[in-house]
Amino acid sequence: MSSAEAKVVGVLQLAEALGSVALACRHRGIGHAQFYECKRRFQLYGLEGLKDLPPVHKSHLMTTSKEVVARILVMSDDPPSWGCKRISQQLRLEGIPVFSPTAKRVLIDHDRATRY
Repeated sequence: MSSAEAKVVGVLQLAEALGSVALACRHRGIGHAQFYECKRRFQLYGLEGLKDLPPVHKSHLMTTSKEVVARILVMSDDPPSWGCKRISQQLRLEGIPVFSPTAKRVLIDHDRATRY
């Protein structure tokens, strides 16, 4: 069994043991869609169905880039009264598609969020 096959079987077993697909996916760093595709292939074809799977991605496709995170942090300092909604609107005016929950998550992750 290759290491890719072992990872897939491991995440399937982990999901069964935890009783939660979400926790297993979060723990192993894979998406729900990939989990269910692996599960379907494993149920239909066994280990043979897992042989040609692509490697598991280390980051999500929708991860906020470092440049955008830096821009959000700079904007949160410039006029300190700007909140997540105003920052996301300003970034969209600049052609950077960022939604307010993303800006909020970035500010929370960097201890810059306020209660209001």
